[in-house]
Amino acid sequence: MSAFSKVKKNKEFSKNNYQELRLELLNLLRKRFYFYTQFKIGQLKQTHLLRGVRRDVARIKFLLLKSNSKKHKT
Repeated sequence: MSAFSKVKKNKEFSKNNYQELRLELLNLLRKRFYFYTQFKIGQLKQTHLLRGVRRDVARIKFLLLKSNSKKHKT
């Protein structure tokens, strides 16, 4: 895994469909676990990456909930 990850914006995530968002969420959760374990053992020097991944996870979860609410309103 690359130690450098670009923080994505809502516009970049909203272009994806539901399945792509789910896959991206799984990848980010794996990355968050990796960064968190590196942080706990003292090997993660760039701690801002952990915060960025955590925020990306929150963005995707929000978009998934938003898309689910649109489906159920009809």
